[in-house]
Amino acid sequence: MKKIICLLLLISFKISYCQNIKPNDIEIKILKIDKLQQQSKLEILGIDDMKTCGGNLIGYFYNNKLVLLISQNGGETGTITNKYYLENNKIIKIENLEYYAFMNNNSNAHTSKTKKIIEKKEFYFTPKIFIKKSFKKEKIITYSDEQIITCGKNMIKLLNERKTIN
Repeated sequence: MKKIICLLLLISFKISYCQNIKPNDIEIKILKIDKLQQQSKLEILGIDDMKTCGGNLIGYFYNNKLVLLISQNGGETGTITNKYYLENNKIIKIENLEYYAFMNNNSNAHTSKTKKIIEKKEFYFTPKIFIKKSFKKEKIITYSDEQIITCGKNMIKLLNERKTIN
């Protein structure tokens, strides 16, 4: 019985250790990419008005490798921004931020109020685990998680193709 308890404790410790250490490793890589972007050390390649996936797209390259892409799509009432952090052309983190503003049509023009909704999701990708964090108060109809991931993969391919041409 003691062996089983010890084994279960070891397994649970290993699982919690893996889940705690991997996102931290990813965050260190992300901080490095953000610092390079702030220092203007990344080469920029933009693609405007990508209607099928992402809207306006900006790819950031370091040493000819795509390390970050940012897509932004929106209009008068809302904006969706996705930041994809990459390592070796593989997504390691996605930050999805959606902002919407709605007018309350039930009141007159002088007292109408705008309701703002912000939804944020983060996705972490490691070789063995996938972690999703949601920071939302209200659910809004938007792209599914799978669409966000698939669009990211398509945009990575497109940016790399354009980079090769240039």
